[in-house]
Amino acid sequence: MKKQPTKLMSLGLALTLALGLTACGGDTAEAPNATHDPASVTGQAAIGITLSDWLGGGEAIWYITETPVSQLGKDTEVETLLLLEPDGTAYAGSADGLTLGDFAQMDEADIAQLAREAYAKEARAKLLRGFADASDEDRMRMLDSELFEYSLPGYVDGDIWAEEILNSSGLPEALDEPLRRYLEVFQSYTGDRQVLQEVISGLCNGDSEALSYASETGSEGGEAITAVVEQAYAIQDEIAEVLSAEPQPGRWALGLNTDQTGNSAESVTFAWCVYRPDATEISSVTCYASSGEGKSVYDVLYGGVDLNGGGALVTRVDSSYNVVLEDTDSGLPLDAEPQELFS
Repeated sequence: MKKQPTKLMSLGLALTLALGLTACGGDTAEAPNATHDPASVTGQAAIGITLSDWLGGGEAIWYITETPVSQLGKDTEVETLLLLEPDGTAYAGSADGLTLGDFAQMDEADIAQLAREAYAKEARAKLLRGFADASDEDRMRMLDSELFEYSLPGYVDGDIWAEEILNSSGLPEALDEPLRRYLEVFQSYTGDRQVLQEVISGLCNGDSEALSYASETGSEGGEAITAVVEQAYAIQDEIAEVLSAEPQPGRWALGLNTDQTGNSAESVTFAWCVYRPDATEISSVTCYASSGEGKSVYDVLYGGVDLNGGGALVTRVDSSYNVVLEDTDSGLPLDAEPQELFS
């Protein structure tokens, strides 16, 4: 894997991200376009084109491989598939084992759709997977085990405060408000809390009959307990809607890395983020200046930049290319951590 370690930000920060992209340095050249034949960067080969100009030149499909540019071939496995737009929008996801040879035989519009679908998979919440399709009882069990750290029965019984649950489990901000109302529902019950605690404990432990048993046996407050649980189930529906919402498109950004003197560019950080309901995941690679002739895969030429530790960030080209580094006064952030590129 050539991606830098993943970093997570809360959704609250993710929703306030504003990416300002400035195309700087070098002459402008149109990048490969996902909807028509890629424009050539051959004309830039003599003087060079910056990565920001290339990536920002138009909607294009890029691939991250574990193979350097010089060794690209039909069997080169693509690690990450990216559809990048000049406004900073990015759809990135797993290529599911497909190779450059596979992509070379596909239409660019179809690959762009694959990238969007791959991003949609990546953008699903990692917490509470399958929550939307689960039964009411299983949803309660999932909340108790995955978010509340098995504290829900204790909270219902009055042994644990709401803030202890909400603060200890690092809950995603998008779920904070509905989860607070969820806990308040149980606090609204004025009957025998021991009976309510037994019902909730049973449901959290997979006993789907716990609620009906309390009602059928004429337990104190049976109807009131049923009403409380049904209110909780209604809020679980709201939580399911949040987790199933259409994902917000991702973003991409660049940063410039300098040498030990701080005066000269050494490499470029290419970062992209995936927005999930529960967190924002940021990945990055470090790119070096590169040049050469496009590598032929069937009837398609690929070229791009080599990455730190091996691998490459590549796209379709017409012929030769020459990627140069921006100047340190280009406007790109200097020596920034990947997450800082989105703040």
